[in-house]
Amino acid sequence: LLSKVVNSLHMSFTSTSIFSGSTYKIMDPIIDNSLTYVDSSLAKEIDIKLMSSPGFSIDQLMELAGFSVACAANDFLQNVHNTKLLANNIAPNIDWTQILIFCGPGNNGGDGLVAARHLSHFGYSPIVVYPKRGKTSLFINLVQQCLDLDIPILDSLPNSELTSAGLTIDALFGFSFEGPSREPFTSFINRFAQSSTPVLSVDIPSGWNVDQGDIFHTQFYPAAVISLTTPKLCMRNFTGWHYVGGRFLPPKLASELHINVPQYKKGTSDQFIRLDTSTCGEEGTVV
Repeated sequence: LLSKVVNSLHMSFTSTSIFSGSTYKIMDPIIDNSLTYVDSSLAKEIDIKLMSSPGFSIDQLMELAGFSVACAANDFLQNVHNTKLLANNIAPNIDWTQILIFCGPGNNGGDGLVAARHLSHFGYSPIVVYPKRGKTSLFINLVQQCLDLDIPILDSLPNSELTSAGLTIDALFGFSFEGPSREPFTSFINRFAQSSTPVLSVDIPSGWNVDQGDIFHTQFYPAAVISLTTPKLCMRNFTGWHYVGGRFLPPKLASELHINVPQYKKGTSDQFIRLDTSTCGEEGTVV
């Protein structure tokens, strides 16, 4: 088991994207066993239909998504501990309770702020990096909720903090990102790519094209990604730890849009499904 997980994590840091330099765009969903991989247009349509009146509010969806991110982050760290991938003799300076959360200016960043709050309640010590804060009441409230828990919210971060944390959460850009990225976010993405600290990306790796992958040549391949609602096209051949979260899509809407999502186990409160790391990107097996 140890060698299997080590190989999976190693591939996520060293593999090269098969999408680099691609010019094609597939508009139809790709169904891989029980999973549907959707393009950016369909991802937006899902959100529009979820928030149609009457329906979900944006803060409801953000809360559910951010909670699933926090649960996946906890699962990732627990598995790192249990398999002793980064034992103290290998990484003696790692603070396993410290989680860095980089938040972008949009809804993906809001998911990160929600995740920070829940991770604090889980017993972790999150630090939020949020250089361009949202100005609406939704984001102002999310920031205040973090401050009420004494969660530091910074505009930038020194290199020492990036190397001592047990995990980095990339909540910069989601499926609405068109790219290429701009500063200060380009520097953040470069730091993700160069850091030995594992990164969990929210929905897609920041800097990637939603449909075509790393066409902007960021060379950023996170250790893990949590796809929200259903995976996007760029995740089709991802080799790292792949979670699917956001347990809020009504079955009728999924059927209407011809979307197959993994089935959560009945009688559980699980907020994510972790795909089998040995077949992720090949068969889409759900465990």
